[in-house]
Amino acid sequence: IEMQSRPDFQRQHVHKDAGMQQTIVIGGVPLSIPTSTDAPAAVQWSEVPHPPTDDDGPVVVVHVLQFNDVDNAANTPSEMQVYQSAAAQVALRHGLRVSGWFSAEGTIVGDGRPWHQIRFHTFPSRRAFLDVVQDPDRLAHQKEFREAAISDTYTMILRASIDDLASSVDQP
Repeated sequence: IEMQSRPDFQRQHVHKDAGMQQTIVIGGVPLSIPTSTDAPAAVQWSEVPHPPTDDDGPVVVVHVLQFNDVDNAANTPSEMQVYQSAAAQVALRHGLRVSGWFSAEGTIVGDGRPWHQIRFHTFPSRRAFLDVVQDPDRLAHQKEFREAAISDTYTMILRASIDDLASSVDQP
């Protein structure tokens, strides 16, 4: 977060208005990725229902989360833990790779909303991600548990041309 007080950052930041409608920059610290003994093992992307193709390559899904419990934002709420365990059961079968989870230190540039966590999930294809999104069991857990834990969220789906995130946070 110290970067926002650096003169070189302040000079460069004025150029962000040149072509972007909105920008959010969040400083974060890596979080440990939860593990579960009952989660299915990661599968090779060649073995998933919708592997990467030339027309539908890997996507990175970025989730920016604001929890209801703002006084305990550094920790994942118990309701969210229940949801993410259920979602992992589905997503791992479709090739999910967790690139990194981060605790938000603060918003450097944004619209004033406070954020608590940023999560980067990589899927072998957009279709694989959409199958996870539409899974009935995941949807039921989302309604009961995820919605109880989160007060605001922002999600982007992107195709990264450079992706060194997992190696930069020392994730396997």
